[in-house]
Amino acid sequence: MHKAILLATLAFALTISPNCRSANMDTPEAVERAYSEAVRSEGITAIPDYIHPDELERFQKMLVPVFAGDTPRAKNLRGAFFGGSATPDSIKATSPKEFLRAFMEFVEGPMRAPSVNIADVSLKPYRNSWRLLLSDKFEGMARSLQAQASAPAP
Repeated sequence: MHKAILLATLAFALTISPNCRSANMDTPEAVERAYSEAVRSEGITAIPDYIHPDELERFQKMLVPVFAGDTPRAKNLRGAFFGGSATPDSIKATSPKEFLRAFMEFVEGPMRAPSVNIADVSLKPYRNSWRLLLSDKFEGMARSLQAQASAPAP
């Protein structure tokens, strides 16, 4: 009898524990709502916190060659996106999440509208939760920057 009460108490405690609940109860819908609210309240620099790590790495790999180059265009792009003190080595050492956050800080000015949707609502499981996949718009931005960086200097 005492064992049954103890088990019932433990089960109840686990279901109301915030850590256990958030770890096991995150649904795609809950993650999408949290993402939308974060973008509305904090701006698009909150996006990296909701993107799947595989997508963050993929985006960074697309653009590190653009920003880490030694051409005048690469130096200009690096300075514009990451600040004048950024170096090829500092760009390469930046974590994928912070790389995208720095990118979003640059982009945030022209894209202030909260209705801007630059991450699909497609999600992928991640640990005990879900994370968003990047939209094709990110690949388009990456290709555009790659083209700018590789264009011959005027």
